[in-house]
Amino acid sequence: MKLTYQQQSIEVFSLVPRAVSSELFWPNVLEVTRLTDKYRCSGILILNGNEIVIEPWFIAQTIAARSTSLMPLVAVNPVYMHPFSAARMISSLNLAYRRRMFLNLITGTSLSHLEALGDDTPHDARYERLLEFTQILTALLSGHPLSFDGRFYKTKGLQLLPAVASD
Repeated sequence: MKLTYQQQSIEVFSLVPRAVSSELFWPNVLEVTRLTDKYRCSGILILNGNEIVIEPWFIAQTIAARSTSLMPLVAVNPVYMHPFSAARMISSLNLAYRRRMFLNLITGTSLSHLEALGDDTPHDARYERLLEFTQILTALLSGHPLSFDGRFYKTKGLQLLPAVASD
């Protein structure tokens, strides 16, 4: 739903709820998608983490496929995905459905999950990693070859094709 008041615009997003049970999660995703589309909201926020029983990018694809104009808003955490993989998901969804996507770039997840993943990156350094992740992601989406030498990521001539249109 897009509300306009004195040249200001507000985008309204619904939320895929956390799973009460794994059996109810997918039917809830489908119902939230149907209602969010019916009431003409802008999109749906898709969380990331242990309690999301289905891959958020798969949910984003389903939202795009089952709606007329909804834009997925995916929570993205570098601990789960390389920036090239995120850029490919965005590019693929953009190419397939010709609509914008939104990202919620985050560093947080449960400490037990970080431990299970073997990620001992200190709290403040996770924000540094997120900054590098964002720089690489943004450059890749423009379609230009990227060489990057950071603390957390290194690339050499990495390029995403096709690029995502700037609009």
